[in-house]
Amino acid sequence: LLALRDLCRRRTDLKVILMSATMDKDLFGRYFGGAPGLTVPGRTFPVDDFFLEDALRVTGHVLNSRADWAIGGGKGKGKGKGKDDSREDLDAPKKEDLSAMAVGSRYASCGPLAMATLRGIEQDAVNYDLIVELLRGDTLSRLGSGEAVRARPSGILVFMSGAKEIETLQELLWQTDEFRAEPARSWVMPLHGGLPTDDQKKVFKQAPAGVRKIVISTNVAETAVTINDIGYVVDTCRMKEMRYDAIRCMSSLDDTVVSRTNARQRRGRAGRVAPGLCVHVGLTKFRHDTLIDDHQPPEVQRTPLEQLILRIHAAGLHQRDPSGKAAAICARLLEPPNPAFVAKAVEQLVRLGALKLELGTGRESLTPLGDHLAHLPLEARLGKLVLYGAAFGPAATDAALTVAAALTSRNPFLAPLESREEAHKAKRKFADKMVVDSVGPSDHMAVLAAYREWDSLSPQGDERYEFCRSNFLSIKTLQGMAELKRSLLETLSEAGFVRRGLRSKDVLWTGRRHDGSDGVLLALAQGYTPEPCEPALVAALLCAALFPQVAEATMPPGSQQKKNKWGAKSGSNENQAKPKLMVRDAETGEPVRVKMHPGSVSAQETTLTSPYIVFQDLVKSSQLYVRDVTPVPPLALALFSGSLTIGTSRSMLGGDAELMVDGWIKLAVPARLRQPLLEMRRRLDTLLSGWVGKRGRSEAGLDEQGGAEVLRQIVQLLSIQEECTPSAPPPAAGKWQQKQQQQQQKKPPQTFKWISGSGSGGGGGGGGNSWKAKGSVGATPLKSAGGGGGTAWKAKGSVGVAATKSAGGSFISPGRLGAGGAAPPLIRPQKRVASPAFARAVGATTAPAAKARRG
Repeated sequence: LLALRDLCRRRTDLKVILMSATMDKDLFGRYFGGAPGLTVPGRTFPVDDFFLEDALRVTGHVLNSRADWAIGGGKGKGKGKGKDDSREDLDAPKKEDLSAMAVGSRYASCGPLAMATLRGIEQDAVNYDLIVELLRGDTLSRLGSGEAVRARPSGILVFMSGAKEIETLQELLWQTDEFRAEPARSWVMPLHGGLPTDDQKKVFKQAPAGVRKIVISTNVAETAVTINDIGYVVDTCRMKEMRYDAIRCMSSLDDTVVSRTNARQRRGRAGRVAPGLCVHVGLTKFRHDTLIDDHQPPEVQRTPLEQLILRIHAAGLHQRDPSGKAAAICARLLEPPNPAFVAKAVEQLVRLGALKLELGTGRESLTPLGDHLAHLPLEARLGKLVLYGAAFGPAATDAALTVAAALTSRNPFLAPLESREEAHKAKRKFADKMVVDSVGPSDHMAVLAAYREWDSLSPQGDERYEFCRSNFLSIKTLQGMAELKRSLLETLSEAGFVRRGLRSKDVLWTGRRHDGSDGVLLALAQGYTPEPCEPALVAALLCAALFPQVAEATMPPGSQQKKNKWGAKSGSNENQAKPKLMVRDAETGEPVRVKMHPGSVSAQETTLTSPYIVFQDLVKSSQLYVRDVTPVPPLALALFSGSLTIGTSRSMLGGDAELMVDGWIKLAVPARLRQPLLEMRRRLDTLLSGWVGKRGRSEAGLDEQGGAEVLRQIVQLLSIQEECTPSAPPPAAGKWQQKQQQQQQKKPPQTFKWISGSGSGGGGGGGGNSWKAKGSVGATPLKSAGGGGGTAWKAKGSVGVAATKSAGGSFISPGRLGAGGAAPPLIRPQKRVASPAFARAVGATTAPAAKARRG
């Protein structure tokens, strides 16, 4: 809009019409210098609207003082809200004064019972009892006039804020005599985005004579869906709104009150085919008319700003301001975002390598990587995933495109309320297919495996449809992912990252002619069979794109695990302790406790294959969760994430050298391998940045740059990383330790080890835990280098560890650790002898061979 406004000022001959069903025309008119506005009435039938006080009057509702929606009852803030919930602050300015004097002056006509309820009700809670009373019998009909009731369809649409709230109301209705038995029970139907297509289609069917259809929906039915036989709307006036805190890089799903525009849209659903009736049961008329917002906050104020800033730079808009900064342009937008959020977004883009700042002036400019990211229809991090994936060959490109398309689209895995456990098992089944030694159950890998299997099926007949139905997948989402993959491939082709001349339509026909697939891998491979993309490489590419969004896992004390065939406990066991996850606060740098999102395939894991987990989102709802997670090998952090530097600790355990990732994750390596690893990382950075920078200007491939062999060796390094289990100290010692030593003698020597830390850099990090493992389990005391307090563990045996004191915040660990050991091996060999495979790979990668010299 800013560019359009500036253009209109220069080109007075241009005539522009902006159209929207919900926009504030006065706000837009002022922004465009007093442009005139025009309102066109819709074709809906009239709708009688009623509010909370009317619902209380017609039902004679008596408030249950112990209910969650009563002040001082239940949890005090309504269904499912805790005492420390921040949603109270969000809606505090929109709350009504319901003191005895205010209620008496406004609602005296409603009667003493309704007035007493208004004084005792929690305004931002959902009163389920009142909704059930409205839906029973002819209560809603009594609110309207008799003539209109006879012409009105009998269907009822109830707006709730989310799937859990829908489930709660549905179960409460099923407990009543009216809806307990069939056929009425089957016509109380949910509607939300997580339902399978078949269940969503049911809401459009006509109910049999004598049966009322009740559709309980989220705001998906506000504008996107029209159900023809709806004559009544019951609106709780609540919605789930995703907000983004750019300072902490955290999203929050807030349950908040609707705006007047939302309420108007919901009310209109009752008047599509005949005169309707709507009850806004969540608002009084006074609060609706005077206190709530007229419109929702604009997206620019509640979503990440990185892509907006990239587009500003790509369009050259920042050059129109003397400062040369995107913040000056953002301040001129129709509804500007928070300046602090803009500054944080610029910081993130600099960290990503998409922006660079001029020393002294701070002027911003795009890097070659940023220039390409600005032209991709993807979030910046996902764009980097796709561009780097293209460097590793056709299979990696296809995998990166699939993951990026999945994270851009709606989650293809469905979660029906009545089949939630079966749906989770289906998702976990796909995740298990991608488990290897170095990468455990992953949400990204689960989507990748599901899509690959779906794409391998014939598009003819019902094979794909039945596959989706039996595995709780959305076929529309998968089809959309395929289309997005082809579109992204065309963009990559135009930019020179893959061979030129690939067009989305041609790729589609290529797939249809050969095997019915999406055609992407066929178009990339050009008739030959490419080497498969290993899960470890996908995890490393995710690490490059998502860093610093890394959670560190430790096992709580006294936990016991049993290993499966991969060495890690799969599935859930309520009697076993789950790993403790910590993330680094983006604002303060301090560790913050988080939990795995309940929808994750790793949510019930009691052991993990790596102490490091990259995640797509940090989300706050009822708790702080990490969502869409993938365990990554520690070596992937060293090679693909933040800056890799020599550590600051002077004293390292066993003569190791220390490397620091981004100044806060510590890795211990044998001293003789430190420089080769640093050189390997330097060459990889130079190779990728040079290759990205030359796209569009040079057709030189990685082979011509001497880099193909380097990438192959790096893939080999990633594939030989062994898994680990971050673990905790066992509860016993003495004879138990003697048994450990006996078992240790029978164990083959382990090869690698790793350390990491959640400290904030400096002299070895501050605070945290420290681990050292030289076998699979077992323990002896130790001291670790660094600054700050913490707990340290050293494992030498085969079964567990024992606590000791530590001076640093770091993790050290080598070998596969089972019941009580620590986590993955990285680069520290036992007996000062490096793994032959690892040593050969490092040597080959850093050797001054002819190809390497050309690179």
